[in-house]
Amino acid sequence: HIFRLALDYIDAHYKENLNLDSIASACFANKYYLSHLFSRMKGCSIGSYLQQKRFEEACRLLAETDLTIKDVAKEVGFNDAAYFGRAFRQKLGITPTQFRLERQDVREEASAEMG
Repeated sequence: HIFRLALDYIDAHYKENLNLDSIASACFANKYYLSHLFSRMKGCSIGSYLQQKRFEEACRLLAETDLTIKDVAKEVGFNDAAYFGRAFRQKLGITPTQFRLERQDVREEASAEMG
């Protein structure tokens, strides 16, 4: 099924410079059909899904690793760390650094409760 193929492709290649044309080509699908199908099946555009995937992975990396913000940005497909920071803040309402600090506080509280 083309929709599943597109989801799998995005999930495997979200770090790359993807766009509708490249995704459609990888799925051997017409880009207009794929765009319509994706919106109908997922309730959002391919671009929105790709962005959501990147931010989910960025949040995981910020919470679970000590990678720099610049390295996290690169790891999830953003070539410009400053743009990543602005986009992250626009999407989540806080900066990547604030997100990391909040997650560290949560981890420390959980560790204190367990110990």
